[in-house]
Amino acid sequence: MTTCKDCRRAELPQPVRVLVLHGRDNRFRDGLLAWLLRAEHGIDARTVGDMRAHSDGSIDERVSESLAWGDRAVAIVHRDRRSASGAPNVIEEIGRWREAKGKKTLALLWQKGVRPWSNIDGIVRIEFQRNVSEGFPKLERFLGMVQRAVV
Repeated sequence: MTTCKDCRRAELPQPVRVLVLHGRDNRFRDGLLAWLLRAEHGIDARTVGDMRAHSDGSIDERVSESLAWGDRAVAIVHRDRRSASGAPNVIEEIGRWREAKGKKTLALLWQKGVRPWSNIDGIVRIEFQRNVSEGFPKLERFLGMVQRAVV
């Protein structure tokens, strides 16, 4: 069997898999996902809720599946009526991500006014006031989108 060297399809880079961790404010989640999923970004972005656990579908299994799937994570830390430090589920998911993947693969989109925690040193923290889009230029650099952009 012969193959045509000139006929081989160029290998396309695999999309970066970004896990979005979020609280109850769907405006922030939806805005970030819409931006990440733009075709020119070359990103596959999902939330923990998008994962289908293979057995009973518990939230723990979905988080575990998410950790195995993602290359990078972006956590939206916003004001939450349950806690001055952000949504409790997001804080837990950030801890689990750090344990599994390390802090260099994680960025926090941090709403101004949220009380910082003591153990976030070394994690990329990108502040926003009212809309997560305020942090997109810095998030581009974190995700390496500037280097991957097709000119």
